[in-house]
Amino acid sequence: MRIEEVGEERLEEIIKLDEEVSWEFVDDKVKEELGYEEYAKRHRELFLELLRSPGEQRFFAALDENGDMVGVAWIKIIWDTVNYVKFPYLMDINIKEGYRGRGIGTMLLNAVEEFCKRKGYR
Repeated sequence: MRIEEVGEERLEEIIKLDEEVSWEFVDDKVKEELGYEEYAKRHRELFLELLRSPGEQRFFAALDENGDMVGVAWIKIIWDTVNYVKFPYLMDINIKEGYRGRGIGTMLLNAVEEFCKRKGYR
């Protein structure tokens, strides 16, 4: 398992992973009302809207030995309106179901933290 910062060239994988993981947590009533296809459509629209909102994006991916994405952390660098400095905001972190409990989330958060320290964010 390795953690890498990835760019928008892997955006489709990131969206799909987020969609699949998020679906697990959708209320049963909502699942029944929407169905997966409508949910996936709405999820994609919202994800892209958030992606286009102000702020610099960074994605950190957990890749297995084949290079397949099994986890992702997404941060957005936004302005703090109190101190007028940029700071990183953790938008999301997702781990595929079969890979949970292996420390991948911790590895992703460590990579995010290291990036933030390198960039001087507090």
